[in-house]
Amino acid sequence: MIDAGGLKTFSDTIYNTLLLIGMVIAVIIGTIIGIKFMMSSVEEKAKLKEILIVYVVGCIVLVGAFSIWKIIITIMS
Repeated sequence: MIDAGGLKTFSDTIYNTLLLIGMVIAVIIGTIIGIKFMMSSVEEKAKLKEILIVYVVGCIVLVGAFSIWKIIITIMS
């Protein structure tokens, strides 16, 4: 038999841990991109803008995935 309370606790722990790791990585990468953007030349700024688009899409996917996970867990409960 599967313990529903234990499974929910385990899922919440995994959710919070992965969300924290994802957000920390996103902030660190965003900071690095921002510093490079401030100190770069015109050609490098154009390349960094392309990287920034990928970064923003990645952040949206990160938040969206965790939101969907939380919605599914809430509905299943």
